[in-house]
Amino acid sequence: MDETNLAVQQEGSLLYILSSWGGALHFFDTPGMQHQRSALCCLMREYGFTWKDAKSTVVGINSATWLRDLNDTTLNVYFASKEHFILLARYSYLLVSKSQVVTADEVKASLPNIQTTIERLVATNCCAPHTVFPFFINACE
Repeated sequence: MDETNLAVQQEGSLLYILSSWGGALHFFDTPGMQHQRSALCCLMREYGFTWKDAKSTVVGINSATWLRDLNDTTLNVYFASKEHFILLARYSYLLVSKSQVVTADEVKASLPNIQTTIERLVATNCCAPHTVFPFFINACE
């Protein structure tokens, strides 16, 4: 595998893994997991998967062909949308950072409305917005 293909794979993998692990570490939190939570938080900061930077980071990922661009309404072609991963990264970061990055009102205001949620659910093959609702609930606590 050449370096370009490796970089493309790593970019998509970082997006998927860093955005997903936060929820796992939060839901399976034990005293022994504190080091992992802290390490993940540092990685998320380093790669721009924070509340503040998630949108620009995800929008800048153009090598993940399985990821639908913002505001694209193409149906049944992509695995997931950039909107989905922006939300997933933001809420994952909130869960692992354990700091008051934003207020509960800001978190609630960032939630998509029901119509938008349905449109995103129908538009992707697998990674639907409903998969981030547990993050929303916990991030608002």
